[in-house]
Amino acid sequence: MPQEVELKLVVDARDVPKLRKSAVLRDLTLEHTGRRSLVSFYYDTPSFSLARKGIMLRVRKIGRDRVQTVKLNAAATSVFRRTELECPVGGNRPDLTQIADPDVRQLIQKRCRGHDLARIFATNVEREAWLLRLGQSQIECAIDRGEIATGRKRAPICEIELELKSGQPARLYQLARRLNAVVPLRIETRSKEARGYDLVAHAKRGAPKAEDIRVDPAMSVRECLAAIALPCVAHLLAAANFAEKRRDPEGIHQLRVAIRRMRAAFSIFQNAAPDDYRPRLVVELRMLEQKLGTARDWDVLIGETIAAMPSSLRRQRSTQHLVRIAQDKRAEGDSSAHASLRDPRYTAILLQLASWVDSEFGSKVPPPQAEKWRPEILAAPAPRFAAEVMRTCDAKARKLGRRVRKLDPTELHRLRIRIKKLRYAGEFFSRFWPNRRTQRYLAALSGLQQALGTFHDITVADGLIAAASDDDAKFSTVAVSRWLRDYQQHLRKEVVDLWGKFAKQTPFWKDT
Repeated sequence: MPQEVELKLVVDARDVPKLRKSAVLRDLTLEHTGRRSLVSFYYDTPSFSLARKGIMLRVRKIGRDRVQTVKLNAAATSVFRRTELECPVGGNRPDLTQIADPDVRQLIQKRCRGHDLARIFATNVEREAWLLRLGQSQIECAIDRGEIATGRKRAPICEIELELKSGQPARLYQLARRLNAVVPLRIETRSKEARGYDLVAHAKRGAPKAEDIRVDPAMSVRECLAAIALPCVAHLLAAANFAEKRRDPEGIHQLRVAIRRMRAAFSIFQNAAPDDYRPRLVVELRMLEQKLGTARDWDVLIGETIAAMPSSLRRQRSTQHLVRIAQDKRAEGDSSAHASLRDPRYTAILLQLASWVDSEFGSKVPPPQAEKWRPEILAAPAPRFAAEVMRTCDAKARKLGRRVRKLDPTELHRLRIRIKKLRYAGEFFSRFWPNRRTQRYLAALSGLQQALGTFHDITVADGLIAAASDDDAKFSTVAVSRWLRDYQQHLRKEVVDLWGKFAKQTPFWKDT
């Protein structure tokens, strides 16, 4: 069945004229289609049975013509890879009998059985398109401006769709980076239909969470790495999309979590690459995570550290004054974080990351750059590779953790990082060993990581409060600092206890 391969990018309406006149479009254009109106009607059952199955059913009005489109099986990466079936129909309503593929036709008819198809929402856009040649690839670059509409509710659309007509998907990213150098762009991870369903359902999406990594013992190492990399980059891009659009602290938090998971995945990949292979992307991701850290530190201080203080301490004037300072600092950090997210350099990094993951793991055919990998490792059974990764990470954590009672805050932070990496690896590979021993190990690991994280938060809070008091001498930090020291001592004891419980866990990969 035919497959649609496209990349979506958000563009500011004020930048569209500059983009239209850019040398990139002028020099690469094979054919230009002037502006035309596209009105699309999206259909589903009242219970959204098609959407729940990942099926999109649409009738598009193009002049006097009507084209019915079915899309399904969207891939979870930055590039939408979907089966797409199109056919002409006689009106604005779907005609399921015209779907050429019998399996798809039966699937939709089964989902609609007993229910009438209803128009759920519509999109009305003005589209201008260019057919471009980049290398040996042909790409349609379309600029869509308009809105999604349902009843009285509206949502604006101003985006670029890069659809691969022939050639290599990597060219989509290359073109996107060139366009991003002309005007600032952002990767859009949600399709028009997904945004339309949100509008219909009054959905208030929370920050996207990481999906489970699905591996199985029959996989090769390369297949296993693909099963890790693709969901990790999908989570990172979705979290970045949410964080850029919303002033929600949880968005920044989830984006930092997604970056850490991606960095952990890169660390695991390193075991299958030559010793001197150090992707620049790892450094770029770490720098981006650091830029987002200030807002998160102040948010944790307000929402977790100060919230954990006794109410009598929170009611003191000096503490309330501290909260006001922290709120101002958090707002400054939030503005700085969003400025970073709007920076074209940031979009370029995400495009480079998505391109790397897609080229290395987006298809079942290994990439030609064999020198970046150790072929004998990529072809080996994944469980054996996973066990070696777990053994290495576990040994490093235990070596440092044996001295847990004597570790200073800096060393405890180092232990926290090792535990975090071990936990990510354990979560990535846990389906290889689905038993109670695995569950107990990961549960003990999670509890220890949480305690180490809280201990680190208190250490950071102490520094933030000291800096705030240097800037503003109107309040005393004596009482708060005393509580922080007492709480840190309590947490140290908790860390020691939880380390003891973890140290008793039997590695679940021993029988591999």
